[in-house]
Amino acid sequence: MKKIGLFLLLLSCAQIGWTQADSAFIQQLDEIGGLDNETKAKMYFNKGLDLIGRKQFGQAIDQFNLAYSADTSLHDAIYNRGLCYKSMGQEDKAQGDFQSCIKRNAKHDRALYELGLIAIGNGKYEQAETQLTKAIDANNQDARYYYNRGVVYFQLNQLEEALADFDKAISLNKDYAYAYNDKAGVFVKKGDFVKAIELYQKAVKIDTKSAFMHNNLGSAYRKNNQLDLAVKSYSQAIDLDKNYTIAYNNRGLTYFDLGKLDLAMTDFNKAIALDDRYAFAYNNRASVHIKNEEWAKAAADCDKAISINSDYAYAYFNRAIAREMQRDIKGACADWNTSFELGLDAGRTYYNTTCKK
Repeated sequence: MKKIGLFLLLLSCAQIGWTQADSAFIQQLDEIGGLDNETKAKMYFNKGLDLIGRKQFGQAIDQFNLAYSADTSLHDAIYNRGLCYKSMGQEDKAQGDFQSCIKRNAKHDRALYELGLIAIGNGKYEQAETQLTKAIDANNQDARYYYNRGVVYFQLNQLEEALADFDKAISLNKDYAYAYNDKAGVFVKKGDFVKAIELYQKAVKIDTKSAFMHNNLGSAYRKNNQLDLAVKSYSQAIDLDKNYTIAYNNRGLTYFDLGKLDLAMTDFNKAIALDDRYAFAYNNRASVHIKNEEWAKAAADCDKAISINSDYAYAYFNRAIAREMQRDIKGACADWNTSFELGLDAGRTYYNTTCKK
């Protein structure tokens, strides 16, 4: 009777998600009898979930291995082991586990979804679209599946399909801030900045602590020539993340547009202090130096930007201006020509005007 009572107690604990028992304790209980394989598997599995919550992924993998060894019908042990491998950066093993889940169940939507996310991370968007579509076919009620397929369609420049998926994600989760944010990105790409602002405003209202969404709202304001509002949004982003390099750079650009060169310089300096490989900030600081007629400083910043990114057309263009003002016409012409070759039409205009006399 004692053995039966012990078994019933353990089974009850497994059903409510007992996560405190470790493998040694389970082994001791098993040795005195009363544990069948299904119960052991559940206990190992729950311990694995507890370890995932603690981000102890290696130990969690050990528990899922024990769970699956005890009960090979517990396929979620393989799925969760895949999540651990993914969190540890071991994508090949993660993919193997997710594919194993799909082999056992072709409609394992969570495994299909994870394979889609891995493909997105590797820039394999067509492959990601295939996996996410299969996940949606298996389960059409998960907003994340539509959202991420929308991200894929955006990357593939299939904007109407992206909008449809973001709308579907929002219909399933009206507080899906990322869906509003990325839907706004579609309208930015379409040049409809008023609609983009409206959507970014919804996103930051839902997720008030998201620095990058405030930054995105600031950029939409800037593109719509609402510069004071842009500064306010960039400042909110910086308040939320004091090390947000891009937001400092973007606020600096807005101050530059407003003619507030000292404030622009301060922000570009801060961006460079945070990331001394940030080519955009060096080029933008060069623009301030040009405005201040500090030609040598401008050329030096352009040199740095080009050393970081040798295909940076605007840096060649700005350096051409600085070189011309330093009486280095040959150097200026070479830079204008390079900027044009890199896709900046203004470079050809300056070249034709100055260098073909």
